[in-house]
Order: sequence, then structure tokens, then C-alpha cells
Amino acid sequence: RLMAEFSAIPYGSGVVSGVFESRVAVYITDIQKEPRWLNQRLAREADLHAFAGIPLISGNRVVGALAILFGKRRQFTPQEKELMNLLADHAAIAINNAWLFEKAERRRQTAESLAEVGRLVSQSLYSAEVGPRIVDSIRRLLGARASALFRLEPESGDLLLTVFSGEAVPLTGQRGLYPGGTGVVGVAVRHRRSVATPDLLMDSRVSLAPEVRSVVVESPDRATLAVPLLVQEEVIGALSIRDRPGRVFDDEEIRLVEAFADQAAIAMQNARLFEEAERRRKAAEALAEVGRLLSQSLDIELVGQRIVESVC
Repeated sequence: RLMAEFSAIPYGSGVVSGVFESRVAVYITDIQKEPRWLNQRLAREADLHAFAGIPLISGNRVVGALAILFGKRRQFTPQEKELMNLLADHAAIAINNAWLFEKAERRRQTAESLAEVGRLVSQSLYSAEVGPRIVDSIRRLLGARASALFRLEPESGDLLLTVFSGEAVPLTGQRGLYPGGTGVVGVAVRHRRSVATPDLLMDSRVSLAPEVRSVVVESPDRATLAVPLLVQEEVIGALSIRDRPGRVFDDEEIRLVEAFADQAAIAMQNARLFEEAERRRKAAEALAEVGRLLSQSLDIELVGQRIVESVC
């Protein structure tokens, strides 16, 4: 139960957050008489009194805070403070090591995923296999709740959802569309750069169509990062990532998504060029076939029937 109560402490408020921000240890004789203590109900129901809060510092970086609660009031001795500081030092080293390992592991997985996607892009003329691999990989690497690829419709400026990966529902209107210029993806496409927001409902830059807003209001995943897909300075779509409100995507995460967006842009462009080439090839074959059929008959009705069939 205590873990549930301490699972999320608002940044910038409360004693524990103050320890983290100030980098200074705090010792309180009785938290039930401390106005800065946020959860007085928990303190009373669990009969908690003394508190020790020590910042976890590794090098020049604060990696967390150690909070120790006691069932009785107490004045902490210098020896107790020294012991708790030693525990905090060990915890800071362990957390920093875990963070460095996680960072190295993510880089390894990122390199492998990018190499795999690059291989698929070079081997396949279709985006059907590449797109799902991209959105699945980026969602897993960032630990996000959802990711999606959108294709820009040049005539209308709308963004059409083409691939989706995630636990939640896509935040789009009818037929999987984001009307032109709306949503975080619309802002990214309009400004031709990556755009991130911790909550798209609270961001003044983001406008939403009424049918999309009704879906967004019900969604638990509103932190969004959107990256435009660019091919030779032309925007052809967007790649987006979604997570719980309040998540802030850092520079490294943005660069990571941009790397996958580059691969997605190449895959979509390859597919588009291949489809155009296929269409031209079929048209040339159809015209040649029409010419051959027409040369075989002088019957006007038969000729007309063959023309109609070829057009279809």
C-alpha cells in the first residue's frame, strides 16, 4: 500500500521532491506536523512520524531520492545520518549503473533495429512489411504505449493512418484521418520539424477536429511526439509516438525517432515509386493488348466491346 502511495510524487512539490531538487538531505522529527508533507492522510492512517530524505547523487547528477519513514518521533543522531548517507551513496551507484546499462542496451537494440529496418528497406519494394517493423521497434525501444505511421494526402493535406502499433485506440477521426493541419502530426508536417508535447489537449499549438477531440478526451495516452517524413525536402507523411500524459521526450529520444522516420520515409517513397512504375507497366501492356485486339477485327461492335473491357 505504501508503494502505491509513493508510486508518483508530483515534481516540484512536497518534501521528497524538495530533497531531489535542492540536493540537500532533510530530517523531520514528525511529518504529521510538517506542512510540506503532501499526504497527511497516509501519515495518520499508517501512524508515521519521523522522516529522513537523502538525495541520491552520482557524480554531478541527481538520480533520485531515498525516503525513510519511521513509526515513532525521533531526533536523528550524527551516526544515523552518516549511515543513511552511506546507504544513499550505494543506492545512487546502483541506480546509475542500471541507468548506464539500460542506456547501452537501448543503443545496442536501436542499432540492431535500425540495421534490420534498413535491410528490409533495401530488399523490399513494398512498405507493408517495413511499416509495421518500424512502429513496433520504436514503440518497444521508447517504452511507449502507441506508435503510428501516417501518409500525407497531397490534394487535401489530410494525414491518413497507414500503420498502427499499441495498446490504445488510434486518435483519429473517420476513415483513420487527421484533417489537414490538425493534431500534433499536423503541426509537425506544417512546420517540417519534430514536435513534442506532454499533453496534446493542453497544448495551444494543437487544434483538433471535433470527432478527433472526443476520442482524445477519453484516451489515457496524450503525451505525443510527431516527426515529419521527408524525402528530398518533400513531406510525404509523419511518424508519431504516444504515451501517458506528462511524459517529456528528451533530445536523445527525439533523435532516435527521427532516425526511424528517415527509414520510414525511404520505405514509403520506394513503395510509391514502385506502385507508379507498376501502374505505367500495366497501362502499357493494356494499350499494347488493345492495339493487338483491334488489329484482329473490323467489326465495330466487337472493337467497341474490347475497348470497354480494356478500359475497365
